Amino acid sequence: MNRYTVYYAYRGDRHLALYKAHEKYGPVIRFAPNLISFNSASSLKTLYGHTPLSRSLQKSQFYSAFPAVKGVYNTHNAISKAEHGRKRRVLSAAFSDAALKSVEDLVLNNIDVFSSKVNDAVKRGAGVDMGDLFSWLTFDVMGELCFGKSFGMLTEGTTRFVTDLISQAAHNHYIACPLRVYIFARRPLLMIWETERKLPTIGHIETFQSPLPNNLPRPLEVH
Repeated sequence: MNRYTVYYAYRGDRHLALYKAHEKYGPVIRFAPNLISFNSASSLKTLYGHTPLSRSLQKSQFYSAFPAVKGVYNTHNAISKAEHGRKRRVLSAAFSDAALKSVEDLVLNNIDVFSSKVNDAVKRGAGVDMGDLFSWLTFDVMGELCFGKSFGMLTEGTTRFVTDLISQAAHNHYIACPLRVYIFARRPLLMIWETERKLPTIGHIETFQSPLPNNLPRPLEVH
């Protein structure tokens, strides 16, 4: 089991531990028997770009530890290269130059709200948590692009709890994944039970049950 990852994930400073290790040992470090961390611009392009090496690599089982729906995968947790490529092609139309230019005004409107929040804080001489502001900006833009309506996180506080939920889920994910992989590798029957049982859902859905606007974007036509 990767005790290093579990320990620092529990503390919440795994990223700092890796940063310090890179500062001490260089751009490539091994922080577990089966885990290597790269920290350089060239490795980013080599591993994640369209290179012969990247095409030979495959995501680890880390991404299959918590599937949202059994047997259903998205571009984030799809391990199969073929399945990931198929899903990425479906989404690629939304990221073309023409598509991005068509939503520029929506993005800029939210950036204007973001900027006004920063300017107001400066005028009052008050501090502002830029991490929170950028998270709220991201969700408001996603709401505009995906659902045709901003979540209003920059202007209202009713939906801001979602960012805390996601942060806590990511924290738990880094702790639980190594433990689950370690346990299930030795107790395969537990994996069967885990994938078959029904898990409870988070009870905050009612916040987002207000009617959606009529200006939802049209579905993408994939040829």
